[in-house]
Amino acid sequence: MFKKFLRFLRIINKKTFDIQIFLIPTHIRAKVQIFLFCFFPQLVSYLSIKSAKLPSNTQKFKSISKNLDEFIVLNKRNFNKKKIDFFIRSKKNDYSNFRNKNVFLLNPLYIENETKKRISNQKDMKLLKFNHKRFIYVTSEHTILKIFIKNNLNVLFIQIWKNDGKKFYMDKWEKPIYRNVLKYCKNRKNSFVVDVSYNTTCNTHYTSSAIAGSSFFAKVCNKVNIYNWDFYMKENPKSFNFFKLANLLYPLDFRLKNNVFLETSLWHWYFIFRISKLKTVSVDGYLKYIASNKKIIKRLKKIFCR
Repeated sequence: MFKKFLRFLRIINKKTFDIQIFLIPTHIRAKVQIFLFCFFPQLVSYLSIKSAKLPSNTQKFKSISKNLDEFIVLNKRNFNKKKIDFFIRSKKNDYSNFRNKNVFLLNPLYIENETKKRISNQKDMKLLKFNHKRFIYVTSEHTILKIFIKNNLNVLFIQIWKNDGKKFYMDKWEKPIYRNVLKYCKNRKNSFVVDVSYNTTCNTHYTSSAIAGSSFFAKVCNKVNIYNWDFYMKENPKSFNFFKLANLLYPLDFRLKNNVFLETSLWHWYFIFRISKLKTVSVDGYLKYIASNKKIIKRLKKIFCR
């Protein structure tokens, strides 16, 4: 009876005020974190939830180098591409300008008005599908990998290993998936499994496939063109002032978010800053304008660097 009553209240709420009651504490926490980011960035991590803790002082990256030392390629196996065109969740249908090239597509699954929805339901997502062998689908997410394999697509699966300072490891539940994708890629010319990690013992990082894919290509390729790195932004932030940029860490008008959205944004911002500085990488997308803001970068360094 009580469950029916709760279901009734949810229906009424959705059709009237549409208030996300259980996200209100998360909204408040995120806005406090944004305040801290602006004035006391070294304190932002204290309000992160346990599963998304930002690096502690001992876990922060040691220094900023020219070689993206924050990212480690453990094994690239037979991956030998030197020039890469990498599209991050692009809705582009015409790749005729790349007719004689491999096209790497990161997680091209879409749902209508996704930033306005409460939950990103992958069952409702539409896959942008190209059957030509030159299209290679990139992900580090296991659920999306299953969709790619089900559709018999060429894949580049990025297995992210955890780092405890002494060894690299993966969780037990990941191992059968890892074995299956190795088997799937074994006899496919344009399918690959690569192993990577981050140069930190902070294993609660929400870094996403975009960061893993861009960092991997930046480390092993001679020329990388990254397109569409917008991270859900619909407007060019080039002219935004510092405080308006900072609020993009957690936009309140997004319904697609959870209690780690702000931490995910911070990891994206730091890595696009690092990747965009590499001479071999060209980045196109709204995030690159955040990476060029000196006030933002100054605060990111205090969060991620010693």
